[in-house]
Amino acid sequence: MSHIHFILVLLGYLTMHPFATKAAGIDSLFAHYFNHAQTFADAYPREKVHLHFDNTSYYAGDTIWFKAYVVTAENNQPSTISTPLYVELIDQMGYTANKQIIKLENGEGYGQIPLTEYVLSGFYEVRAYTKWMLAFNETQYFSRTFPIYRWLSDNHQKDRSIAMYNWDPSFRLRPREKKHKLSLHFFPEGGQLVQGITSVVAFKAESKDTINVCLSGEIQQNTNVTSFETLHEGMGYFMYTPAAEPSTAHVIWNDKKYSFKLPKALPAGYVLHVEKRGNQYEICVMRNEQTSREDTVAVFFSHQGRPITYHIVKWENKNINRFLLPTKTLPTGIMQVSLINSRCETLCERFCYVMPQKNPLQLKIRNNTILYTPYAPIACHLSLKDSTGNPVKGKISVAIRDWEASDYMEYDNTLFTDLLLTSDLKGYIHQPGYYFADTSPQRLRKLDLLLLIHGWRKYDMPTAMGIKEFTPRYQPEKELTLHGQVLSIILKKAQPDMEVSILTRTDSLFAAGITYTDSTGYFNLPVMPFEETMEAIFQTHKPGKPRNRMCLVKLFRNFQPSLRILTYNELNPLWNNSNKLEWLARFNDSVYQDSVFGSDSHWISEVTIKAKKRQQDL
Repeated sequence: MSHIHFILVLLGYLTMHPFATKAAGIDSLFAHYFNHAQTFADAYPREKVHLHFDNTSYYAGDTIWFKAYVVTAENNQPSTISTPLYVELIDQMGYTANKQIIKLENGEGYGQIPLTEYVLSGFYEVRAYTKWMLAFNETQYFSRTFPIYRWLSDNHQKDRSIAMYNWDPSFRLRPREKKHKLSLHFFPEGGQLVQGITSVVAFKAESKDTINVCLSGEIQQNTNVTSFETLHEGMGYFMYTPAAEPSTAHVIWNDKKYSFKLPKALPAGYVLHVEKRGNQYEICVMRNEQTSREDTVAVFFSHQGRPITYHIVKWENKNINRFLLPTKTLPTGIMQVSLINSRCETLCERFCYVMPQKNPLQLKIRNNTILYTPYAPIACHLSLKDSTGNPVKGKISVAIRDWEASDYMEYDNTLFTDLLLTSDLKGYIHQPGYYFADTSPQRLRKLDLLLLIHGWRKYDMPTAMGIKEFTPRYQPEKELTLHGQVLSIILKKAQPDMEVSILTRTDSLFAAGITYTDSTGYFNLPVMPFEETMEAIFQTHKPGKPRNRMCLVKLFRNFQPSLRILTYNELNPLWNNSNKLEWLARFNDSVYQDSVFGSDSHWISEVTIKAKKRQQDL
């Protein structure tokens, strides 16, 4: 009798409070998404690459020296996932001028790219990646563009000169972006506009023949006029309340008027707004009256593919929900803020940045003078300590170059900007160090503007949360492996259970090995570390047959990422002016010459010795 009474009471409670079970089900559903994304991050950690170069530009005949750092994307610690690192030198047309494989030890490696006499002057892209970095849907790799100057034949002196070549467009492999005289692109915060909801709209102005576009404009809606102007690097933002028909932005640039249509707004949906307030973020989720009340949404905060926390939106009969998130609980770097519904559909998404609370390292550099006289010893003292003042042990790569002859760009790429900013953004970021020059409100506003424009969906949340199936394109390479497939010569059919033997040799190395193809004809062969290039001979044999079998051996070595577009900023760099330093250098040289040579001495710029002096017997 007591059991029946308990069941009746329970049924009565569920009838009176159906929303309690629904809320509990929604909570468990988002908790399931969160836990599955955690498991996905553990199973598929990402990698990042940074190359430290010895210079910012080169001349034909020089050698590009570099130190490679491969780290895990989540904590920026040396990665042990991959051992081979692929480094390529790509010319402006998109052809590979040099390709090499670097062996990594505890995430570190080093190499050099010789710029032989066959390398023409121009702008070259150096890119680096591991095979595991190309295994995901969103391809990520390190990329840096360098100018390679030519030697002038008339005076044999170095000069910043690049030869212009009239290549036929049909030979071009690298894609080119067709830009108009002026283009204006709009980026609504969160990725979409909804009718009747005021949103932040970022914009970027670009021109085919100008690096930094500065313009102003206005948007007129009935009697309301919204003015806007660029803040930095052609970027800016404005507040906009869309209607059913998109408005038009009218801008003035170089004394000419241009008009651009804004994106079309959705009749129903959500808008996501994130704003930094001191040491916390204020997150605001808005919807209009036409949006369905049946679905439940939650805001997920993720860092490098790993969810940190989530917040289920409670509307309480309102169309706006605000909540705060302290930044001290978040990891340093870019945070991905995603608005997800109960079906794990990403409705809105944007990036925000969490600044380091405290610099854990103290690096000091001291030298004895600014300029050095010829043949003077150069002393450079480095001091690296932790936050407590204790010395830090480790390997450090240092590049020292001549300031007068070097192309120096202010706010250039560094290890910090590459690993904590540009590697997570889409497209080329010009002078990324500018956004970390200080932590003033104006600088932070420009950094957030950069994220609104160059932020993109790097991590597919439905895949991470188990809604979509995921199969990596490649597996992590613990060692250099040669992948291939054996096919029949005529019909190109896969040859399973085929014996594949390989014979390789160089002047100082000889190696041989045997493997077997699987059911689809594929085979893998580990390759021992070697330098330079090595020729190989393949031989196929069917077990049980007396003779070798003629087959087609197909090797898979072309797995590099697709070519990207080189921007106008990369092809037209603006180097810092070093006139003051050049004047000081010439002054010091003249003082040095006067102190060494007297009035009867002469300075000879170049001497050619044609024969040795003969010793005569006395």
